[in-house]
Amino acid sequence: METGQAETKQIQCKPGNMLGIYDIFSLEKVEKLYGELLEKGASFHRMKELNGLKNGIILRHDFDTEMDSALPFARMEHGLNIKSSYYFLLTARSYNLYSEHCRNILREVISLGHEIGLHFDASIYPNDRLEEAFLEEKGLLEVITMQEMYSMSLHDPAQDGTYPYFNNIVNAYNWNIFSSKNYFSDSGFSFKATADQIITEAEHDIVQMLLHPTIYCIRNEEESPSVIYLYKTEIERFADALFEPVRQHPYFVGEFRNYPESHLNIKIKIRD
Repeated sequence: METGQAETKQIQCKPGNMLGIYDIFSLEKVEKLYGELLEKGASFHRMKELNGLKNGIILRHDFDTEMDSALPFARMEHGLNIKSSYYFLLTARSYNLYSEHCRNILREVISLGHEIGLHFDASIYPNDRLEEAFLEEKGLLEVITMQEMYSMSLHDPAQDGTYPYFNNIVNAYNWNIFSSKNYFSDSGFSFKATADQIITEAEHDIVQMLLHPTIYCIRNEEESPSVIYLYKTEIERFADALFEPVRQHPYFVGEFRNYPESHLNIKIKIRD
């Protein structure tokens, strides 16, 4: 492979082979799921331990829009003697890892025994610069955390189905832990696995479980309102992006004239 050129693979993956969608979306409910898994003999691991594992659960958390929710999650897991991997963006629009607030969060997460890794957004770089950009971000995160980085997760790789791989780094989208049988995710606010189904796979295989702490703290009344607001902002931004092309389409322009402006404003509707 030429220098500066990242290896890419085209794969399709659907989260677990489950029958129903289960509501685990609060700190209390996910703590209950953890408890059930521990009672059934589950062992939890950090992503950087992948190469030495034969079975068990690798627990991963991605932070797309905020990172305040990392602390209640990290503290809750520490109380259960669970260690997991936390992935943060250096290119986030709504949080800054260089800020003192974010650095304090990173310090505490690390102090609780969890792993910090890079949540890498490959979509913002040209393909011939991916490896260079990744190494640059990796180095910056290591400066911020003052420790070596061993693993990474890609930000929204399903956009184009391309999953870049880099040398000498554990990738959350490694084929061994990213298949329809052993990958369980809450993406799309949908979790389709029971404790029994997860533990059945984890007894003979390495299972990866991806949970986004932000969406669990929305229903936690003790969480900072800024967490809820940032997540709502992302929903609103996405809704606006979807709605505007429809609104401008010639077929619908006449129909929309029949409605007051406030009925067409996604932000007003959601925030009210």
